[in-house]
Amino acid sequence: MKHMQCIVSKNNISLFHHILRQGVEYSCQLPQSIKEFLLTELELTPQQVEDEIRTVFLDNSPVDNLEEALLIPDCVLALGTAMPGLVGITMACSSPFSSFRDDISAARHHAADLANSRELGSLRVKLFSFVADMCGSGILKKGVFVTEEKLRGLLGELENNLGRELEKHLVSLSIDGRTVPVRTFLAQAGPQPTPQGTKETPAHSATELIRFTCRETTSSEHHADTTGN
Repeated sequence: MKHMQCIVSKNNISLFHHILRQGVEYSCQLPQSIKEFLLTELELTPQQVEDEIRTVFLDNSPVDNLEEALLIPDCVLALGTAMPGLVGITMACSSPFSSFRDDISAARHHAADLANSRELGSLRVKLFSFVADMCGSGILKKGVFVTEEKLRGLLGELENNLGRELEKHLVSLSIDGRTVPVRTFLAQAGPQPTPQGTKETPAHSATELIRFTCRETTSSEHHADTTGN
């Protein structure tokens, strides 16, 4: 599996928050409760969970009890702040009107019952509004799984919107440890030819998942030109 890493300048990791809103695959020990996931994987404090995580959907069903709703392999978890209006109040976590949507609420389980059956699995995570800003840097630094096609599309949009300013924000881009100019990556859509004399390997599809990590630059790292000029 390919591994792509981006290093961005200080306070610019939000450039990649868009893919968190679209949804990314994340690997961790499953099953586990949503509450545990928020505290250990997203590294939120109990106060942040209580104050900021107001809308929680598990497989499109609203969640009320974060400790009794279990994450299992291939599930979809969506997190956001409070939604506006009456719908937002009704769908909110632990809403006083939750009885009105009881038939669509997420099922409750006891996490302790499945604690001994955990294994590494993946789920789909979607982070919206302020939650993406609050948790984005942490989850991107740990690593998520997205399609190469989605990353190429996002970088293409950033180049169109920022132009040469992208150089100031995107310090480096590497694939499997090899530095790749952004424009070279954008031009590499589709299977790549196998160099003559090398062993042929199966072509990598742009729709296959790759591991993607992103972090901000440190003071010891120098700005690198990633645009191919």
